[in-house]
Amino acid sequence: AFARSPAMGAGADAGLFMHPPTSTVQRWSHSTNTKARLKRALGDVDITAIEADIMANRAGTKAIMSHHNRSSDLTLAAFLDACLECARVVHVKLDFKEMSAVRLGMPIVAAHLDDFARSGRCVYVNADVLPGPGCRSSPMRVDADEFIRLAHELCTPRPILSLGWRTGFSGRDTYSEHDVSSMVELLRRNGLLQPSLNIAFPVAARFVVRDVQALLPLLDLIPGAQLLVWTGTGEPAISRLRVRSIQKQLAAAGDRVAYDVAVATGRAWGLANDIAIDLFLSLNDVWRVCGRVIRVLWLVLAHLCGGFGRPKRGEQFEPLPTIESASDVLTRRRHRADSVALELGLPHESCSASRDDGGACLGVVALAATPEVDTVAVLASPRLTAARASVSAIPIPSPPLAASPGAGQSPGSADSASCDAVHEP
Repeated sequence: AFARSPAMGAGADAGLFMHPPTSTVQRWSHSTNTKARLKRALGDVDITAIEADIMANRAGTKAIMSHHNRSSDLTLAAFLDACLECARVVHVKLDFKEMSAVRLGMPIVAAHLDDFARSGRCVYVNADVLPGPGCRSSPMRVDADEFIRLAHELCTPRPILSLGWRTGFSGRDTYSEHDVSSMVELLRRNGLLQPSLNIAFPVAARFVVRDVQALLPLLDLIPGAQLLVWTGTGEPAISRLRVRSIQKQLAAAGDRVAYDVAVATGRAWGLANDIAIDLFLSLNDVWRVCGRVIRVLWLVLAHLCGGFGRPKRGEQFEPLPTIESASDVLTRRRHRADSVALELGLPHESCSASRDDGGACLGVVALAATPEVDTVAVLASPRLTAARASVSAIPIPSPPLAASPGAGQSPGSADSASCDAVHEP
């Protein structure tokens, strides 16, 4: 049920904004994201309010009704058209799940607002715009400032903003003064601290019951604001005792607090659900703590054992040494032979390679091919020493320009001397 604030509908700018109808009790259909669920909700005479979720399709070109999937048989435009045809539905709440859905869907919402306003109905545009209990460090999927800007720039009359906190599972966390101050700063930054504006702040019942008083300053600062206490779709119904506890603590706010909660029919069943929810949230906290402890122990153990081969923060793995194949070695040595041949004035075609019987590279031999140089240039290699004997068998062009070998000196020894004169660069 949505409660109506006494300030709603007041002020000279009332025609620019949507205002909830006078009825304070509504029967809701939640997560109406398919054609079948929408048809069932419109056919139920008790349903007076419909809530649905909006996401972008897989291609990112269309706003569809979905909570987390990228496909749906119901588009936002078709959903709004069907709600307009049913005069019984006086509330429509659109829950935008991501920023792309806001950019695609807000123009479609703006195109339908006049029809809703003329028939005395209102549209709520909702998004989780700030981190809340259980999701303090989680990134926000909807940018708060852009969401408010698009809602105000594109929509006339302006829909009722529903600005919430993203919540998770936590057995200890609750709404705090920091959450309230962050919301107030967001409203001040976007010029929403106005008495004529109607803003709803949805808050989770499982967290509100722990500290209700922290949220009351919002109602004091914004005369047109109201709190909406909710339970999620699929969440176990809470007990009437818990609802009455929240109502008692928020009694000072009067009808500026609304409740959209699933209440257990039996007292015992409601108490069992309350215990189960509290136990689950507590176990979830224990699991988180255990996970952090295990992570710390693993990092300590990894540090003591040398990091398990992992680099430290800010460092990278050292590159593995490159293992050259025989062809790579041969190519590299040919390039080196080319440079030696260039220094000696030899053509590059004079380069050849020596290999052993197994095909391994022994070295690269640069043979003289010009009349000016009739020597043999050999790139030295540790394995080429054993092949020096074969070098002496290479024919030398005649006539030789160098001095003839002296008496008692063999041609092979001259070749060997010339080979020793050339060193590897």
